[in-house]
Amino acid sequence: MDIDVTFFMQLGLITAVILVLRPLLATPLMRVMDERHQQTHGARAEVRRMERLTALDKEAYQTRLSKARHEIHKRREQQRQTGRDKAKAIEAAARKESLQTVLVQRAKVAEAQKTALRAIGEKTPQRARLLAGKLLGREVRS
Repeated sequence: MDIDVTFFMQLGLITAVILVLRPLLATPLMRVMDERHQQTHGARAEVRRMERLTALDKEAYQTRLSKARHEIHKRREQQRQTGRDKAKAIEAAARKESLQTVLVQRAKVAEAQKTALRAIGEKTPQRARLLAGKLLGREVRS
């Protein structure tokens, strides 16, 4: 293997090209690649952070939603119970009123019955004589 001057000239040219191109081309290219890498990993980290925040927000939302549903259910049950209590009170009042009406009507019927029986009792002897007279064909006296 012969090493001559051309080898050293080529080695010098390659070294010169590397020394010249490295600051002009390689360093900016590496910087751009590093920035892209940082942006990509930074974006991924941001995505992970946002996913964690979203999960926490969703959990808080579910908790608030669950509490709200529980509160609504509790209020609904309270309103139902209030309605049942009112219905029972109205029903009891209606029963009491109808019972009093029935008692008053029974008293009126009993009084009317007494009056009717008295009237019948007073007119019975007259009607019996009249009927007997019609059956016998003559006037009946007591």
